[in-house]
Amino acid sequence: MSEQMISMLEEILQKVEGIEKALNLNNGAIKSKVISDRQQENLVHNGINNAIMESWEKAKKLIKAEMTEGSYNSLITPLEIYKLEGRTLVFTTQTVMQKEMMETRYKDLIVTAVNFDNKLIDSVKFLIK
Repeated sequence: MSEQMISMLEEILQKVEGIEKALNLNNGAIKSKVISDRQQENLVHNGINNAIMESWEKAKKLIKAEMTEGSYNSLITPLEIYKLEGRTLVFTTQTVMQKEMMETRYKDLIVTAVNFDNKLIDSVKFLIK
């Protein structure tokens, strides 16, 4: 990853964290959606731990800063973590078009953003729900 990209991602993360502090939010308390107990159990069963979930929540903030709101809402918001296969994070998509867009345009951005704090994954994969 280039030094320029790292610097840009750090700057974006600092801005996001500053906004959270200004709103008196603690450690990403606002989630894009609430995960039910059953969904959480399924994620744990599929190899997903808190570190992955926290990294994905931070990654979404970084990714959102790099996309238009419409693209983010139609492509990233509907993504759901399905499982972890070794060091590959598997997501489900809702449509073939969303899957193709993620694979061709946003795959590397997601890996970079998820690995921003710690190198947790080597790749991502997308399945149609």
